[in-house]
Amino acid sequence: MTSGARAMVWGAFIGIPLGLSNLVVGLKVGLGVGVALTAVGFAAVLRRTPLFPTLSPQDAAMLQSVASAAGYSAGSATASVLAASMLAGEMISWPLACAWTLGVAAFGTALGWTWHRNAMDLPFPSATAAAASITSTWTTKERPDATAPRAWILGTLLGLALTVVKRLAKWLPATALPAGTFGLGIELSPLAFGIGALLGLRLGLSIAIAGALIALVEGPALGFDGLGTLAGWNVWPATALLSAAALTHLVAGLRLRGAFDQTARRALAWSFVPGAALGALCVFGFGAPWWAAALAVLTAPLACVISIRMTGETDVTPGAPLAMGLQLAFGLWAPFSPGVQLASAGVLAGASASAADLVSDVKTGTLVGLEPRRQLTAQLVGCVVGALVAGPALILLTQGKVGTELWPAPAAQMFLATGRAAAGEAVLSTGAQWACVVALLGGIALALIERHPRLGKFVPSPMGIGLAMLVPPSLGVTIGLGAVVAHALRKKKWVTPAASGLMLGETTGELTAALHDAL
Repeated sequence: MTSGARAMVWGAFIGIPLGLSNLVVGLKVGLGVGVALTAVGFAAVLRRTPLFPTLSPQDAAMLQSVASAAGYSAGSATASVLAASMLAGEMISWPLACAWTLGVAAFGTALGWTWHRNAMDLPFPSATAAAASITSTWTTKERPDATAPRAWILGTLLGLALTVVKRLAKWLPATALPAGTFGLGIELSPLAFGIGALLGLRLGLSIAIAGALIALVEGPALGFDGLGTLAGWNVWPATALLSAAALTHLVAGLRLRGAFDQTARRALAWSFVPGAALGALCVFGFGAPWWAAALAVLTAPLACVISIRMTGETDVTPGAPLAMGLQLAFGLWAPFSPGVQLASAGVLAGASASAADLVSDVKTGTLVGLEPRRQLTAQLVGCVVGALVAGPALILLTQGKVGTELWPAPAAQMFLATGRAAAGEAVLSTGAQWACVVALLGGIALALIERHPRLGKFVPSPMGIGLAMLVPPSLGVTIGLGAVVAHALRKKKWVTPAASGLMLGETTGELTAALHDAL
């Protein structure tokens, strides 16, 4: 076996747990966590062991690409749009879930390959950091520090133990210090604590403080009788707030110059081979109208160009607002259905995320001297691995409980609300309509202030406020605690790997509990 093939095999092994962890994060909090730097850390450890002593910087970039595609790219739409279709009542089999996830990831990867040459002048902060990590690790002769892998292992074991004790043994409650009708307390969730540690202080505190205010002020003031009715009402202003903020960032940072040269046009023509297969799957697998599938596939290239440029400049992939824009357009012509949902939101959200992920990984590979075509192969391998894992895991983990307190799936709720509102199925009360207007204006204002180089760090995050409206307040408090603790220990090298381990530990524990319940 060549060193490149071994790198892809190891990338698949690493990508599987990272993909499962990201799926659970998406179902719990509605976010996707980048895994490129984590995969590079694994590669550095492998290099200093008898398992893969000949691992080169180029092999490390290939390993990272497989792990990134499996851990983030292939599952990005699974916990959002595919889960939204399940919320809408669609019965999805695991082979169909695998096929759709693979189709979206492959189409996005092909579109990313179309424009990767035009984007190499962009900074891509995370990709550049991954390349710098590879370069610094491979040029040093010093013995690697074992602190990070030990912290990751201990975090994983602790997260697994706490989850098993809570979910299977029932020795611990789900929430400590519960208070009030609306779920305020501290969620005993290693995963939420780890997410907070990775999100940073500003975003973590925004989620926690907004969640506490929702439970203590909004719920009693509006006269709701519990968290369920409050969350159902909040999904509308939350969707308006998140969409407005994301679209504001998108328009403010949009640059398309040089995206459609001759080479890109030629590669674009070939990308419609997987695009046509994906469109056929939407029509025959999920019952989408043929024109809806065709429009989604034809719109995806422009969405991917925008996503690549935004990711390259800001490290933020705007798949959700792009997808919601197409959902709103579809609502003018088609009644809501899970098939239309997948054709409109799913193709754009998933393909744009996969395209940005491919170009980001190519940037890393280019900086360490890896030939881009080898990285494309690695990315496609990762898409296959991620699709085989994400689809069945979604069905096994949720078991029809998407949208419950256990699996709130905020992104799925947001996509579902947008689709129903666009098709005229949802009738909002006068209070909800005014709340949406206020949230829309607030999202625009906060996003504009966020972009200011000096004032941005002093305003609450609109992303954090919107997420707090979609998840239980106790979960938000735990995320805030994780952010505070990580900020206090920010100079310690073991904080990030320990947080990643906590997230993976709860993911493993939830899978164990799901298997136990199924059997």
